[in-house]
Amino acid sequence: RILDALDKNQLADDTLVVLLSDHGEAFGVHRVAGQQMFFHGQTLYDELTRVPLLVHVPGSPPVRADDTAMLIDVAPTIVVAMGLEIPPSFVGRSLLAAIEGRPLPPRPAYAELLKAPSWQHSAKMIVSADGRYKLLYRISEPGFELYDLRTDPTERTNLLAKEPERAEKMKGDLSRWMEVDL
Repeated sequence: RILDALDKNQLADDTLVVLLSDHGEAFGVHRVAGQQMFFHGQTLYDELTRVPLLVHVPGSPPVRADDTAMLIDVAPTIVVAMGLEIPPSFVGRSLLAAIEGRPLPPRPAYAELLKAPSWQHSAKMIVSADGRYKLLYRISEPGFELYDLRTDPTERTNLLAKEPERAEKMKGDLSRWMEVDL
């Protein structure tokens, strides 16, 4: 309906449309500190961090891209789609190549959960550049969790003990992000 309205009002040829969500919602799938999670802002499991991003670029055919991306990539994508240069202060990257059907260079994705007055837990996470593995670092109740998102999309089987080499590599990558990029 949005695209039809733009077309009807002769705005379709020069209007970029971006639709996204800033978070998902928990529906009791996971527990933290013994509590079943039913809201957002309490964990970094996929039901909260994997969100829709739809971008309509005038004149581009529809494509589906499954590249690993972060919400900090949205602003650079808009800037590049408008024909401008990404400001040096931006941290994210443009996703325009993926929107146009070209591959993006693989890059991991990171997220953090900060304490709030009503929620005293914090965590950090990394998703591998290919989007397959996630390492979750629970800071407030210390511990790590490793998931294969391809075979376990609901993050039920912690592979930390079964894949120690992968876990250690991802811990190193997460530590570098925490110490350098943050």
